[in-house]
Amino acid sequence: MAALLNTSRTAAVFRRRWLAEHHREQRAWGLSAARLTAREREVAVLIAHGLTNRQIAAELIIALRTADNHVQHIFDKLGLSSRAQVAAWVALAGMLSQPASRTAAVA
Repeated sequence: MAALLNTSRTAAVFRRRWLAEHHREQRAWGLSAARLTAREREVAVLIAHGLTNRQIAAELIIALRTADNHVQHIFDKLGLSSRAQVAAWVALAGMLSQPASRTAAVA
């Protein structure tokens, strides 16, 4: 009986640790797309499709500086530091089904 209780306690400890780690991981990746504005989510998808800031600016018909600001805000809000991390976040958030550009959506 003591061995069974010890096993249950061990399982509970591992479960708590896993849940805590999983929660930290979700916070680190910022999986909630609600943290970004609609425009920032749009820019994040374009980043995930490999567009540069200059290409994003041309696609969205905005100034290059505005595109730069959107990208920096995405990094800051999600706690990320690279475009590859943004692409991974977009994929994990299930946002890759969106077209990369208006021209690609038409073609």
